[in-house]
Amino acid sequence: MIVGNRVGYQILKGGNSSFQTLNPRLNEFNDVHIYEATDDEIILAIELAESAFYEYSKISGFKKSLFFQDIVQLMESQERELYELYCCESGLDQDRAKVELTRTKNQILNFASFIASDEWRFCSSEIPDKNSVPSKPELIKGLFPLGPVVVFGASNFPFAYSTIGGDSISALAAGCPVIVKSHPLHAGTGDLIAKIVIQAAIKNDMPEGIFSNLNSNDYSLGEKLIENPKIKAIGFTGSINGGKAIMRLSQKREEPIPVFAEMGSSNPVIILPSVLRDSAGLWSMNLSNSITNSAGQFCTKPGLLFLVKDEYSTELIDMLVNNVVSKDFQCMLSSSMCSNYNKILKEREGFVKLNYRQGDVKPNYAKPTIGICNSSVFLENEFLAEEVFGPFSLVVECENIDSLKRCISSLKGQLTGTILTDSNEELIETGIIEILQLKVGRMIYNGVPTGVEVVESMQHGGPYPSSSESQTTAVGIDAIYRFVRSICFQNFDHKILPEFLK
Repeated sequence: MIVGNRVGYQILKGGNSSFQTLNPRLNEFNDVHIYEATDDEIILAIELAESAFYEYSKISGFKKSLFFQDIVQLMESQERELYELYCCESGLDQDRAKVELTRTKNQILNFASFIASDEWRFCSSEIPDKNSVPSKPELIKGLFPLGPVVVFGASNFPFAYSTIGGDSISALAAGCPVIVKSHPLHAGTGDLIAKIVIQAAIKNDMPEGIFSNLNSNDYSLGEKLIENPKIKAIGFTGSINGGKAIMRLSQKREEPIPVFAEMGSSNPVIILPSVLRDSAGLWSMNLSNSITNSAGQFCTKPGLLFLVKDEYSTELIDMLVNNVVSKDFQCMLSSSMCSNYNKILKEREGFVKLNYRQGDVKPNYAKPTIGICNSSVFLENEFLAEEVFGPFSLVVECENIDSLKRCISSLKGQLTGTILTDSNEELIETGIIEILQLKVGRMIYNGVPTGVEVVESMQHGGPYPSSSESQTTAVGIDAIYRFVRSICFQNFDHKILPEFLK
């Protein structure tokens, strides 16, 4: 399989540099050869996006809605091919592929429904009054797209957060052309999705340039896209270091642009004493499954567990350790991610007690692990609160509720925070809710944080550094508002107003 760069409606392979994707389960290269984008191809994609913007921004929501529906229909007609390459490039299994593709299709259809009318644009007006002193003008306001958007594909979600995932579809829904910097770990899968999007665009007479998919195996492509003055916003899902680098580049531009980055999160879970007494078995099982699901490579994996040490806490910890350690060794997305996971665990030795199954591990496979430390060690070593990407979670044993609250107060911003309790009175008395809600974007009561519903009421984004803009969400139809701004028209003849304002 030869993969070029989809620049508008063209497939270009003008460069000399190429790379292959890896099957992490087999530790062998796939028969997928990807051409890296040249400077000329990058510039052409940007110029086409800028040119397409002026037409695409005026296309009705109803017509865009039909375009989105055709993307989903084409996905459904090519599911078998998508699943096969997804699994070969990610190491994830077909059940996960089916769940993720279903989620992606639902997200696209939600936007198709949402933009079919112009109610989402929050149009408003003020009636003029020439007799007032001073006279009042007529004011009409609505939301307009920002311009061409660059989206960085995510390593851990080849469908839902990559080529036509949440960032891309919400930008397209807003009326912004999209240039995807495809993730090199699953560039073949990204190309198949890009082909589908472009086929749907051509069928619906969309202007060439509303969508391009570019490939690179290093950071240079992303830097060139960010630095180009014709790019007006960035969507990113990935590491804190990657997000911060993109934010720095965007702020160095002569015209800084918004970066909507979803970054690291350890997703604290507070286990209150009543759960230790009455529901330890249930929650040890639920948490162990959540920690190890897809090798712990979810941004919402519960990575920190806080509990008060008492006569019951040891029982829960023992059950949790047994459940996690009994899991099979798990394939990670890439050799570099597995290597980094092992490196991070090594750095925690001497600070926490690590519990994992002994035995030989195949290349790219990780050992599910539970770490244990007390609250004093946790508070004295800030790095212990950082996200560990992989099947690991740290249990922090606290002396009392006040110690637990100090630990929660010490945390940086998180995507989620979970509270497990068998007593509402206990929860109210501890005051945990008031502390936790300052740290997170989504709070879970007696559940696990993995599993993000793609619905209007979902909030996927929290205080920095979990995301760069805590006021926005990367999931759900409200994600569209990242890529628009308000424009006010004063005393305009209604005949020449934009169609949706008339």
